[in-house]
Amino acid sequence: DSSSTLGHVREVVRTQNDRIELIIAYGGFLGWGRRLVAVPIEVIGIQGRELASLDMPPNEYAKAPTWHDAEAQAIPADSTIKIALARR
Repeated sequence: DSSSTLGHVREVVRTQNDRIELIIAYGGFLGWGRRLVAVPIEVIGIQGRELASLDMPPNEYAKAPTWHDAEAQAIPADSTIKIALARR
């Protein structure tokens, strides 16, 4: 198994363009130097009890700009997000 933890979801937001993004604490070492990166929900899948990055390679996380979208709205914890089920 070649999976590894890329980061942890800190927030789920809706952008001005009505897109849902997961805000991930990415990078760093032992909790230091992490930065927030926005990941479109479309590239994420559920794998067991974790989320898997299906269509965004790890090197794209490293290249992604640090997230700071003041216009994005946090999705309340009691909200429901509908996600389609597909088979690859």
